[in-house]
Amino acid sequence: MSETEWTLWSERRPDDTKALYRWRIPARMICGMMLRPEWSAKLQYCGMGYGPSEWWPEYSRWDGYVRSVPAGMEWRLARDGEGEDNIFWGGLDLLPCPHTGGAPKVTYRGRWLHAGPWDAESLSLRAWMVNSCGWEDANKMVASWNLRPEKPLADQTAAIARALESEAARLKNEAMGIHNSSMRDATEREAAAFFRAAGIARTATPAA
Repeated sequence: MSETEWTLWSERRPDDTKALYRWRIPARMICGMMLRPEWSAKLQYCGMGYGPSEWWPEYSRWDGYVRSVPAGMEWRLARDGEGEDNIFWGGLDLLPCPHTGGAPKVTYRGRWLHAGPWDAESLSLRAWMVNSCGWEDANKMVASWNLRPEKPLADQTAAIARALESEAARLKNEAMGIHNSSMRDATEREAAAFFRAAGIARTATPAA
């Protein structure tokens, strides 16, 4: 069987200990929703108590006697674009970002240090100008993100751009009256950041 195809960990383990692999487990209840997480990680050289160390998936669990992973865990070689920061949550039906058209990025906070995605305590959602953290109920997170205002998207995005440009202009004027060079430079950098964000908003605004 090729290492580019999904393979059960219980039936066969990867040969290349330096390669980046893609992992997944069967769907289970995570933060109140049936989800099937899929992520990328390298193998780790793990202690096995009194026995010799072995190569195991990143989020394996050691209880003092036995090392284990969730039943049904599968692996394959990671493909282009499937980096270690790329987690796919099968079952999360999220609309694309209304400003950029891209998919929002969903991360998690584990129930303990270095917990796997199946042991998530809460989920966080990130997109353009959005950083929404601490969702313990995935259903509420999806409902909140997928809620779209009736106001036309072009008007909404243009309004954001105007607000950013206004704040940038205010900071630029404020910087002109600051005598301390360090503070003046910092304020000008902040103004420039607002101008750049406004430019992104203008680019993302759909044509009427």
